[in-house]
Amino acid sequence: MSIRLNNDDKDLDFVLRKDGCGGRSLDGYMWSGSRSNYGVKTGKVAFALHIEHGSLSRIGFGTSGAALALGQCDQSFGYGGTAKKSHNNQFVQYGQTYGRGDTVTACLDADAGTVGFMKNGLWLGVAWTIPDWLRGVALFPHVLTKDCTIAVYFGGQSSFTGHPPRLPAGYIWIAQSQRLIPSPWGETRAEALAMGEDGVKEEEAEDDGAADETLYAAGPDLLGAGPNQKRLIMLVGLPCSGKTYWAKKFIQLHPEMKFQILSTNLIMERKMPNTKHLYGDRFERLIREATEMLQQQLKIASRENGNVIWDQTNVYPTARRRKLGDFRGFRKTAVVFLPDMETLEDWRVRQFEQTGQRVPDQVIAEMQRAFTLPEVGDDAAFDEVIYAFGNSPANRRETMRAYKEEAEAHFSGQRKRKPQEVPEDAPRQKLLRKDDYVKSYGERQFTASNPYKPDMPYDTHHRALAPPQRQMALVRDVQADQYQRAAPI
Repeated sequence: MSIRLNNDDKDLDFVLRKDGCGGRSLDGYMWSGSRSNYGVKTGKVAFALHIEHGSLSRIGFGTSGAALALGQCDQSFGYGGTAKKSHNNQFVQYGQTYGRGDTVTACLDADAGTVGFMKNGLWLGVAWTIPDWLRGVALFPHVLTKDCTIAVYFGGQSSFTGHPPRLPAGYIWIAQSQRLIPSPWGETRAEALAMGEDGVKEEEAEDDGAADETLYAAGPDLLGAGPNQKRLIMLVGLPCSGKTYWAKKFIQLHPEMKFQILSTNLIMERKMPNTKHLYGDRFERLIREATEMLQQQLKIASRENGNVIWDQTNVYPTARRRKLGDFRGFRKTAVVFLPDMETLEDWRVRQFEQTGQRVPDQVIAEMQRAFTLPEVGDDAAFDEVIYAFGNSPANRRETMRAYKEEAEAHFSGQRKRKPQEVPEDAPRQKLLRKDDYVKSYGERQFTASNPYKPDMPYDTHHRALAPPQRQMALVRDVQADQYQRAAPI
């Protein structure tokens, strides 16, 4: 078996070297991560990272179900070039700064439950103690880069451009371990499943009171796709209709399905720590870059084996056909978001008040006027179309008619309500310093675009999206051509 960075367990914008022993971020302003295809549960192992170009990188260990943003969830442990160790989105002073030309080594003692690091052969001490609930769970070498080219040494490969240090007593390079655990992602998946490794580990923590998220539930046979079939979910709906929140919650609850969200908004949020601009200014400055990056991510995704959630408005039928032309061999599902006008405008107002995010009324009106609902076999030959709010056919017609009337009122100059205007004395979002962005990035990454967490009445009669216990109440509403409207929290 050959250990290397895993092409099926990385950000799409992490460019992997051909030998799997290094890489770089495709965009110099976004963090991009990758994990190895083998990890360990026992023993004392190490791997090294050498910085060939740039300076911003992070090295450490994480579970196969951890976020790829190393150190920003409770299942990974990192050390970055700014002399900060990171775990569960907590950044603490540790060790020394490092950059171009340095070789940094991550040392895992899986038996004692500790993670420590070295810089250019100097032992920096134990950085993290692994919590009890993660003991006995396979941990994998994990790297994260931004504007940086790295080489990774697992042991033995001659292509490494750095100088592997002498390891502390008792440690071996991970490639020398006789007890490697295969990753559940990619070509080692069958091997991992045979060993009972499914890649998912949940913390045994107390209920935080927000556990009833089963209305986002879906089994491994998502939307009827066959085994090993690639899946593409295209979200369809106006801005602020709930798409991004649904997508993030969906993949958070189902990490075993390994979906990646592709979205210009998420790209801008990943760039956000590098700008002091609020959304309006940031949108103008970054939307072109984000759109170009999204197109690159989509082309990469269409060639790889992962599952994709495409989070854009996707309201134009011709654009849907053009966009999905490359996704041959994928099972394609459209999830449509059709909140009524009052709900939609309420969410737009709240989004603007809380984040400064605002899509111009002119753009909204153009989308409303052009919005066409997808159908099975239509547009890009969708295999399935699901309405997230369980809209009945009559409700769909009513909501679409309201959208069109709103658009025509805007273009004729008769539109009186401007939902995104707020009183002059309303509290404004303060400009955050760069340090504030970095500290809160893990949380902001989840709340990006829909930070107010709307309590949405997602379709509860479709088995792939909702629990049986909520079927009857919503079905009655649907039969009455209505659905529950819940205000954002």
